[in-house]
Amino acid sequence: MPGGSSRYAATVAAAAAVGVFAAGCSDSAAGPVVLKSRTPLASPSAFPAPTFPATPEGAAAFARYFFQVLDEAYVSGDTTDLEVSIGSECESCARMLGAITRTYAEGQRYEGGRTTVAFAESPAAPGSTATVDVIYSSEELRRVDSRGETVSKEPAALKVEATLRLRWMGRHWVVTAYGIAR
Repeated sequence: MPGGSSRYAATVAAAAAVGVFAAGCSDSAAGPVVLKSRTPLASPSAFPAPTFPATPEGAAAFARYFFQVLDEAYVSGDTTDLEVSIGSECESCARMLGAITRTYAEGQRYEGGRTTVAFAESPAAPGSTATVDVIYSSEELRRVDSRGETVSKEPAALKVEATLRLRWMGRHWVVTAYGIAR
């Protein structure tokens, strides 16, 4: 979901403020994902397996949780929870992870960009995979340097339609693809 510095670029996503964040894993996916929160989250291991069961409701709940984990990675630079929430085949997830890691390694950070998920639903009963339709909005995201100077910024995004593809790993879900509808 969320190349250029545009948050809506087809090959660049969420870390749009730095212009290194890629859009989606699926062929039809394009656009950014800009997420950030001020509330620390518990790690995925802190949630018992029944919290996100292998059901449509569990898949939708995990999708909401994924956006919180992504938010927290932007805020803190700690990508531990994000890493356990994504599958190795999710190329856009890997690009988001790389953008966050590079930003903090360069002594920079993200400010703003809080994301609110308004809707998350898995329309079909999942087996080992699920598709979750999501609608979210995010505040303006700024990338700032060590002096607090804005390096880049991305505008707020309202009612972004996205799709997450998930895989059940026996005890938990992972994101295998992330794309924004155009």
